[in-house]
Amino acid sequence: MMLQSIGVADVQICTFHFMTSGRILRREYNARISRRRKRNEKTVIKDQGRNRQIAGSTETGRDTRSRAHRPHRAEGRAWRNRD
Repeated sequence: MMLQSIGVADVQICTFHFMTSGRILRREYNARISRRRKRNEKTVIKDQGRNRQIAGSTETGRDTRSRAHRPHRAEGRAWRNRD
């Protein structure tokens, strides 16, 4: 079997394919990361909303017995929250 020498054109084509494929992958990777960041931001916002519902939470610095800090009736803890 004889080995053939690789021409300059072949090397350029290989390099071009390698660079473009890398660029596409990088774009997908960045898109995926930005999607993940957005998702994380959404969950953080949701968690902040939930924290206001937890009984005894002092995040807002107000009275911990106020309605905002007590869980909803549907969570099965209504008996604790009667005034």
